[in-house]
Amino acid sequence: MYQKPFYLLAKQGLTGEQCRVLFYLFGKLNFDNYVLVTRQEVAEWIGIDPTNVSHAIRVLKDKNIVFEGPAVGKCKTYRLNPFAEYQGKD
Repeated sequence: MYQKPFYLLAKQGLTGEQCRVLFYLFGKLNFDNYVLVTRQEVAEWIGIDPTNVSHAIRVLKDKNIVFEGPAVGKCKTYRLNPFAEYQGKD
Protein backbone atom coordinates (compact mmCIF):
# COMPACT_ATOMS: atom_id res chain seq x y z
CA MET A 1 0.00 0.00 0.00
CA TYR A 2 1.24 3.43 -0.85
CA GLN A 3 1.46 5.55 2.29
CA LYS A 4 2.08 9.03 0.90
CA PRO A 5 -1.50 9.48 -0.36
CA PHE A 6 -2.74 9.22 3.22
CA TYR A 7 -0.62 12.21 4.20
CA LEU A 8 -2.11 14.14 1.29
CA LEU A 9 -5.65 13.08 2.20
CA ALA A 10 -5.08 14.10 5.82
CA LYS A 11 -4.45 17.67 4.63
CA GLN A 12 -7.75 17.89 2.73
CA GLY A 13 -9.88 18.83 5.73
CA LEU A 14 -12.46 16.10 5.11
CA THR A 15 -15.20 15.59 7.68
CA GLY A 16 -15.74 12.20 9.28
CA GLU A 17 -18.73 11.56 7.05
CA GLN A 18 -16.76 12.42 3.92
CA CYS A 19 -13.98 10.07 5.05
CA ARG A 20 -16.50 7.29 5.62
CA VAL A 21 -17.84 7.71 2.07
CA LEU A 22 -14.29 7.74 0.71
CA PHE A 23 -13.38 4.58 2.64
CA TYR A 24 -16.48 2.87 1.26
CA LEU A 25 -15.42 3.87 -2.27
CA PHE A 26 -11.93 2.50 -1.58
CA GLY A 27 -13.52 -0.80 -0.58
CA LYS A 28 -15.59 -1.01 -3.78
CA LEU A 29 -12.67 -0.25 -6.11
CA ASN A 30 -12.40 -2.79 -8.93
CA PHE A 31 -9.34 -3.81 -10.92
CA ASP A 32 -10.13 -1.26 -13.63
CA ASN A 33 -9.88 1.37 -10.87
CA TYR A 34 -13.55 2.25 -11.10
CA VAL A 35 -16.24 2.21 -8.47
CA LEU A 36 -19.83 1.45 -9.48
CA VAL A 37 -22.32 2.44 -6.75
CA THR A 38 -25.61 4.15 -6.07
CA ARG A 39 -25.84 6.78 -3.38
CA GLN A 40 -28.56 4.66 -1.75
CA GLU A 41 -26.15 1.71 -1.51
CA VAL A 42 -23.50 3.87 0.12
CA ALA A 43 -26.04 5.48 2.46
CA GLU A 44 -27.44 2.16 3.64
CA TRP A 45 -24.03 0.60 4.16
CA ILE A 46 -22.56 3.40 6.26
CA GLY A 47 -25.82 4.54 7.82
CA ILE A 48 -26.21 8.11 6.58
CA ASP A 49 -28.78 10.00 4.52
CA PRO A 50 -28.40 9.67 0.71
CA THR A 51 -28.33 13.48 0.45
CA ASN A 52 -25.24 13.49 2.66
CA VAL A 53 -23.64 10.90 0.38
CA SER A 54 -24.21 13.20 -2.60
CA HIS A 55 -22.70 16.12 -0.69
CA ALA A 56 -19.68 14.06 0.38
CA ILE A 57 -19.04 12.87 -3.18
CA ARG A 58 -19.35 16.44 -4.46
CA VAL A 59 -16.68 17.52 -1.96
CA LEU A 60 -14.45 14.59 -2.96
CA LYS A 61 -14.85 15.57 -6.63
CA ASP A 62 -14.14 19.24 -5.88
CA LYS A 63 -10.93 18.21 -4.13
CA ASN A 64 -9.95 15.95 -7.09
CA ILE A 65 -9.96 12.84 -4.93
CA VAL A 66 -12.56 11.17 -7.14
CA PHE A 67 -13.58 11.79 -10.72
CA GLU A 68 -17.06 11.06 -12.07
CA GLY A 69 -17.31 8.56 -14.88
CA PRO A 70 -20.22 7.52 -17.09
CA ALA A 71 -23.51 6.34 -15.61
CA VAL A 72 -24.36 2.67 -15.91
CA GLY A 73 -28.10 2.28 -15.49
CA LYS A 74 -29.05 3.85 -12.16
CA CYS A 75 -25.47 3.65 -10.91
CA LYS A 76 -22.81 6.26 -11.29
CA THR A 77 -19.22 5.31 -11.80
CA TYR A 78 -16.34 7.02 -10.10
CA ARG A 79 -12.66 6.76 -10.71
CA LEU A 80 -10.43 7.32 -7.74
CA ASN A 81 -7.52 9.63 -8.26
CA PRO A 82 -4.57 7.22 -8.56
CA PHE A 83 -2.63 9.41 -6.15
CA ALA A 84 -5.29 8.62 -3.52
CA GLU A 85 -5.80 4.90 -4.11
CA TYR A 86 -4.97 2.35 -6.77
CA GLN A 87 -5.70 -1.36 -7.04
CA GLY A 88 -3.56 -3.36 -9.40
CA LYS A 89 0.03 -3.69 -10.48
CA ASP A 90 2.50 -0.84 -10.08
